[in-house]
Amino acid sequence: MSNFKIPRLEKELYKLIINTLRFKVRDPIFSTVQITEVKLTPDLRYLRVYYYFENGKKIKKMEEKLRKVSGFIKKQIAGAGIMRIIPDIRYHYDETEEKANRINKLLSSVRDDSYDDSSSSFNMDEFLLEDEYEPESFGEYDKDIEELFEDIDEKK
Repeated sequence: MSNFKIPRLEKELYKLIINTLRFKVRDPIFSTVQITEVKLTPDLRYLRVYYYFENGKKIKKMEEKLRKVSGFIKKQIAGAGIMRIIPDIRYHYDETEEKANRINKLLSSVRDDSYDDSSSSFNMDEFLLEDEYEPESFGEYDKDIEELFEDIDEKK
């Protein structure tokens, strides 16, 4: 039987941690931290908090500050009364956002290198209104394509 308690607790802890960092901790640096995910172990003893911080060079300092605030967050969890056992909090930097940005940059550079939309004379509206679409010439490949069709016709 699956345990429905853990996902519900994770949602509540996620909200609680975000509200604590945004509104109850007086250090403005925590307003730039994004909590991406909260995972609770099945025995409810450990809480993994995944966070993202814009300035990737200061990750160590941010993680140290988060560890210092852990006691206050635990106090907030205890005060909320949603758990009998207060979990030990461990912080993990979430690199998903950085990886996504890197992939987007690579894709945009490939798109910019291979396809220039401004020089294209293709108009989607005209294409959709035409009854039949006839592709432009393939240049040197036209001869090869014609030979392939001739070979297919001969085999039939």
